[in-house]
Amino acid sequence: NLYKDIHDNKPPLLYLVAAVAGTQFWFRFIALGWNVATVALFGKLARKWWGGGDGAVWATVLFAALTSLPFLEGNIANAELFFLLPTVAAFGILWSGKGYGASVAAGGLYGLAALFKMPAILEAGVWPIYWLMTGEKGGWKRIVAMGVGVAIPVGASLMYYKMAGVLPEYLIAAGGQNIPY
Repeated sequence: NLYKDIHDNKPPLLYLVAAVAGTQFWFRFIALGWNVATVALFGKLARKWWGGGDGAVWATVLFAALTSLPFLEGNIANAELFFLLPTVAAFGILWSGKGYGASVAAGGLYGLAALFKMPAILEAGVWPIYWLMTGEKGGWKRIVAMGVGVAIPVGASLMYYKMAGVLPEYLIAAGGQNIPY
């Protein structure tokens, strides 16, 4: 049983992807496809921000290099690569989307990212600070909406591990031991 008989300090989604993959080859292949999707999404956002010029191209090339070069990211499918897609998607939604629905959706993506690696949740914390510092209209409501979005996947994982009888172990391994680094 994960977190009781087998222990590691990672949230469950990385293990789920590894289980679906079945072998290291397929795990790396899934990571490759995941990273291609992340770079493509980043490139789309870069074109939106920089108008598709050289700045967008160079930002995307730099992002692709930093997330795929073996001497920077190693030769494994690690959680940092997997949490990038939902965090980049959440950033794109929050940057361009107004309203509470966008905040809930982005919060849900940040919650999923946290289930790959808990420090991803820290990025979600940047948005409330930004909204409050810029005097975003409805900022407090957007903060609550994003919190609801984060709580949905994280809360579902908490309920699952409570029903499995390993909630204390899960909280220690996936949360307590993971956030500090």
